[in-house]
Amino acid sequence: HNDLGLATANTLTAIECGARHVECTIGGIGARSGNTPFEEVVFALEVLAGRLEISHSIDLKQIHEVSRLVNHITGVQPHPNKAIIGKCAFKEPAASRSQNSLPEWKRSLFAAETIGRSPDVSFGYQEMSLSGFKNQLESQGIALGGIDLEKAYHLFQAQTRRKKEVTRKEILLMLADARLEVSAPYSLISFNVMTGSNTQPVGVVEIKRDKAKLVESASGGGAIDSLCRAVDRAVGISPKLVLYSVDSLTEGKDARAEVTITLSYLGKSFHGHYGSTDVVEASLRAYLDAVNRLIISGITESAEEFYIDGEHLWE
Repeated sequence: HNDLGLATANTLTAIECGARHVECTIGGIGARSGNTPFEEVVFALEVLAGRLEISHSIDLKQIHEVSRLVNHITGVQPHPNKAIIGKCAFKEPAASRSQNSLPEWKRSLFAAETIGRSPDVSFGYQEMSLSGFKNQLESQGIALGGIDLEKAYHLFQAQTRRKKEVTRKEILLMLADARLEVSAPYSLISFNVMTGSNTQPVGVVEIKRDKAKLVESASGGGAIDSLCRAVDRAVGISPKLVLYSVDSLTEGKDARAEVTITLSYLGKSFHGHYGSTDVVEASLRAYLDAVNRLIISGITESAEEFYIDGEHLWE
C-alpha cells in the first residue's frame, strides 16, 4: 500500500534484496492511498537495470493502452501530473534545464512514444464520403470491433456537424462509447432542456427499451441535474450520484468533454462515461451509461425496503 507515498521505493528495495514477485496496480489504484503503481516500477527497472542487474519482458508500448482501458472501466482518470501515465508526464518547456541535464538514453526513455502514446492526428472532415471514411479507418489501423460501418459513419458525421475537423483520438473515443451502447438496455433517442438565469431548469428525455419509448420530464438544480432526474423517472430507480468529473482529452474551444459518473445503489457502485463536444449531452449519456450498467447487474431485482436513494436506512 502507498499510505506513506513510499510503495514504489519499498517495492524496488524488495527487488534489490531478492524478491522476484511483486504486486502492483495500473496507476496505483486501490484502497486508501492506493498501491504500488505498475508503470513506476517498470520504468525504475529500466533506469536501474545496471544497478539491479535485472531484466524483464514487459512491453512498455502497451502501458498507455492498458492504462486507458483501466481508466475507462473504473471511471477514474489519473492526475495530469501522475508519473509516466499522466497526460503532462512527458511535457516540458523547450529550454528546460532539467531536460538538458538528462543523459540521451534517459531523454529517449522518458517520452510519450515509449509507453505507446502517439501524437494526435487529423482523421477527416465533414465532406468525407462513406467509402472515404472506410478507407481512412483502414489506413489508420482503426478496427470497428462490433459496430457496423454505417453506424460509425453516422457518429462521425454527427461530430463533424459540431466541429469541422475530427481527430484520430476523437474517433477512437467515439467508437469506444458506441460499443458500450450496443448491448445497453436503455438507449437515448432525444433530449431537451430549458434553462435560464431566472428560471428553474426543466429537462425532458426520450429513451427506448426494446421497442417501447419512454418520455419523462423533471426539474432540477441545473440543466444536467434535471435531465438525470428525468432519466430516474423513466427507468424507475433513484441512485445516488457520488462522482461527477469532466476532463478534456483534446484541445480548443470545441474540445471533446469526457464525462465520468459514479452512481451508488444498494451499496454498490456503477461507473458511466461518455464524450462529446456538448458537455450536457456527454453528462446525460454518461449518466445513462451508469444506469444501464446498474440495470444489467440485476441489482434492481433485490429487495429495496431497507434502502433510500441507495443508502442503508440502518445497519
